[in-house]
Amino acid sequence: MLRRANLSNGFSVLDIAAGTGEPGLTAAAAIPDGQVVVTDLSENMLAAAAENAARRGLKNFETRLCDAG
Repeated sequence: MLRRANLSNGFSVLDIAAGTGEPGLTAAAAIPDGQVVVTDLSENMLAAAAENAARRGLKNFETRLCDAG
């Protein structure tokens, strides 16, 4: 999916119902000058996603609590 998106630096990506962060984490690594926002209904999942991003040193990754339903 990400390969077909042809992500380039400067892009913005929204990942809805991201769980623990994938594919948003991979997208953030691919576009270091871009921005990735991941959403999920679960605060625990978003905390895990933020931890995963921090472990990878991703500064262009943020989480938002959101009910997409």
